[in-house]
Amino acid sequence: MSSEEWGQWFAKSFAVFLFGEGLLSRDERGCPEHDASFLILANAHTDVVQFTLPARRSAARWAVEIDTVDGRVGVKPSEKASTPARNWIAPACRCMVLRAKR
Repeated sequence: MSSEEWGQWFAKSFAVFLFGEGLLSRDERGCPEHDASFLILANAHTDVVQFTLPARRSAARWAVEIDTVDGRVGVKPSEKASTPARNWIAPACRCMVLRAKR
């Protein structure tokens, strides 16, 4: 994004996908290493923002690991989860970390 785009009044939210299966490192036996995939959703806007979750074959569901609004860490997947390619509504002034569940 350009400096001008970052300065727009509506540029107050973003998502970052950390793909754990795309690691380039190998273990001591030369086998590819894998890790969990995470999605960071940050909404600094004063209104709700709708995010579209990535549709991944590796993620049957997304589990909320961290939610800054309620202060909970490690929320049970049954409490807050969504299927891939679904929309996720992030309330105002909130940051969430989702973990891909297989």
